[in-house]
Amino acid sequence: MKKINKSLIVLFSAVLLLTGCAATSPLVDKSLDQQAKLFKPSKDYANIYIYRNEYLGGALSKNIHVNGKLIGTTGPMSYFMLKVKPGKYIIHSDDDVKDTVTVNAKVKKNYFVWQEMKMGFLVGGTKLNKVNSSTGRQAVLECERIKSNL
Repeated sequence: MKKINKSLIVLFSAVLLLTGCAATSPLVDKSLDQQAKLFKPSKDYANIYIYRNEYLGGALSKNIHVNGKLIGTTGPMSYFMLKVKPGKYIIHSDDDVKDTVTVNAKVKKNYFVWQEMKMGFLVGGTKLNKVNSSTGRQAVLECERIKSNL
């Protein structure tokens, strides 16, 4: 009997992980999404794109923090575009271990951070990766822009 109960628990956990409903940040207006995909920073600002362009872990939503402030929650095939002043930005994702990436933003530059989903025992985690402009642009074009709190 105990063996069946353990099997049911594992099965239930797997189903929840794969089919659960992810709570992500709301989408921006389509025109703002299209504008961000032009990749043209304003003259006194830089753009930081933080994206998640995969379906792995689709049932999981993951918080993103910039300089200690929660900016929102990602889901599969979504991105944030942050218009920022020049300076240092520390980006991390909520997990058991904080994975941190630092961006030293300069005016009129684009920066790209990929939030990669990682498999875990019961819950998946993330890894943040700085990527080059070519890789980042292509990935962002696949995603939908979500609202940030920044």
